[in-house]
Amino acid sequence: LLNHEKVLLSPHVAFYTDEAVKNLVDIPLNDVLSFIRTRQAENIVNP
Repeated sequence: LLNHEKVLLSPHVAFYTDEAVKNLVDIPLNDVLSFIRTRQAENIVNP
């Protein structure tokens, strides 16, 4: 496929929407602020 003249390969960038980029900032920020206030966070990687 790499050398086929009728094949075009492109990177997968479906995640790169305005909403996804906003969530990359908002979700961790809200968890940090929540943890500061209540000592609990909604999104925990290693509970």
